[in-house]
Amino acid sequence: MNRYKVIYLFLVSVSALSYQETYAEDMPSSILLYGTLDAGVVHVSNALYTPSGSNKGLHGSTVFEGSLSQKSNFGIKGTEAISSDVSAIFNLEATLNLANGSLSSKETSGATVATQDIFFDRQAWVGIDSKSLGQLRLGRAYTQAYENTVFADAIAKVNKTYTSNLSYYIVGQASGATQDYRNNNQIRYDSPSWQGLSFSGHYSPGGVSGSQTQASSDGLGMRYHVDRLEFAAALQEDHDFGGSANATLPKVHENVFLWKTLAVRYQEEKFSIAALYQTTQTDNGQWETYNGSQYASATLRSTRTYGLGSTYKTSQNSELGVQFYDSHWVDHAGGNSQSLTGAWVYSLSTYTSTYIDVAKTRNHALALQVAGSLGTSVAIAQVTGIGQSLVGLGFTHRF
Repeated sequence: MNRYKVIYLFLVSVSALSYQETYAEDMPSSILLYGTLDAGVVHVSNALYTPSGSNKGLHGSTVFEGSLSQKSNFGIKGTEAISSDVSAIFNLEATLNLANGSLSSKETSGATVATQDIFFDRQAWVGIDSKSLGQLRLGRAYTQAYENTVFADAIAKVNKTYTSNLSYYIVGQASGATQDYRNNNQIRYDSPSWQGLSFSGHYSPGGVSGSQTQASSDGLGMRYHVDRLEFAAALQEDHDFGGSANATLPKVHENVFLWKTLAVRYQEEKFSIAALYQTTQTDNGQWETYNGSQYASATLRSTRTYGLGSTYKTSQNSELGVQFYDSHWVDHAGGNSQSLTGAWVYSLSTYTSTYIDVAKTRNHALALQVAGSLGTSVAIAQVTGIGQSLVGLGFTHRF
């Protein structure tokens, strides 16, 4: 091989490497492993604590929580550039219980709950993201109504988490539906922002053989941002989540769960304040038996919730949050609850923080989450008609 061929091959190699580097810069691809590990010790008054299935009764309990201020989790997300405008994206995320290292969530979809554990219970979707056209996702994902409760939750904000138990205890306890903040089989579109305005919508086929509607869900969301103010609204409707009470009889009508949220947040450099208004309504149709005859009946359950929260950054490393909720079971005399929650978070490093959480709940005929905005109650049950208080100390590490 003469020297001219050597020079030629060297120049070709350099050109190819330069092209690959340029392409990598213009069309980046990445996979990220991330997660949150949270644990602490919590004392709850008037707790109905039932370890290993045995009911110890109503009393104060001090317990270890594998997820205190938020649910421990880990996930994998990635992106691959298809063009300068379009990327392929995916996200897989699982809940962990640090108390025993196990999965800590059952499968939930819409207003239904299954009994089996699933690995990626929090999120499991793949999609396409376009800077000019928006984002399309397919799989298991959050709903817009739930995202609004997180958006307006001060405790979620200071804990830097995507956990807001407001949706759980209001939806689960008062409305007859349960854990209605994720959907299986979700087809979701999020628009790009136009002058601060964006929209989103989802449809989730129920995945029930022989039925087009059972366990299905659809929803719409809107966000508008101007200066330091941001507004959010969402509407969600789940269909036929209970099915027919008697398969041998014609179905009375769809079991419908309707969830509406409206939120606003004002953000300064060190201070924020947010307000939330939320309503839920469950219409259950079923067949009843009376004197040997079948007749149709319906149960209507409605809730109305007002929330107000604020955060304040006291220093570069610490932040305070306070959240108040006032919830009413519209169809139940005296069915209401108030929850006041406070959190102080101190950053020990970029990825590790410690915190103190306190909460007080007053229950009237409702069994609502003691902590309100916290991710706790893995081992502590709510008690109907009984007020509770909580003090917790824990650590969070993110990676």
